[in-house]
Amino acid sequence: GLINCPGLHGLNEFLVSYAQRVTCNVCQRRLRRDERAYGCVTCGFDVCDRCKERAGGGVMVRPQAPREASSSAVAYPFPYNQQQQMAPPPRAHMCIAPAVLGNGICVEMMVDTGAESSVISLPLARQVGLESRINKQQQGVASGVGKAKIIGRIRNVVCQLGEHAEFPMDFIVLDVPDDLLLLGLDLMRRFKCIVDLERDVLIFGGQGGVEVPLLPAEEQHYALRHQAMRCP
Repeated sequence: GLINCPGLHGLNEFLVSYAQRVTCNVCQRRLRRDERAYGCVTCGFDVCDRCKERAGGGVMVRPQAPREASSSAVAYPFPYNQQQQMAPPPRAHMCIAPAVLGNGICVEMMVDTGAESSVISLPLARQVGLESRINKQQQGVASGVGKAKIIGRIRNVVCQLGEHAEFPMDFIVLDVPDDLLLLGLDLMRRFKCIVDLERDVLIFGGQGGVEVPLLPAEEQHYALRHQAMRCP
């Protein structure tokens, strides 16, 4: 039969990006960059293309009404009990804030407390008109989950976040193919940032400082975010 999420909302096809951490809920495998997958934002459910092919019937891409399970048919090819189906867990989405930088283009800035340095990818630096400002005297290799070439650094990039926050920021430029912008610990310490996960806000200046709303999970997709006009 067709693979669907626990809430029967239907699954959307997507390609795993450099910044995403996606695990297939069927085979529990961590998916690689540019790998095809199918997911439901509401249920926090993802399935890889391999498991879709093994199932034979593909995935359900449109919502359908819940139906009672019978003893002769299995609703899902993976272990979910009835309580989980009726009350799906919240999605563990990334912390992303809309930011305007360079020539005024709105991009997604990922708040990464596990990153030592703040990063911008070379394709994104080109897109926002910052390539000419790259200082290529500081080069090297960045290592973490993988390795990437550091081609330089850009200093004093004015970034606007939310309606009232505007800061000069420094970024290491990585030679990776994806559009990537990370707010790392270096800038978070400089601006005394607080990540409030309960209210989904990023606070600059410590307690009582300037609050920048983080994007909800359903708006953390390029096309949807621009349609929603969440940029300041």
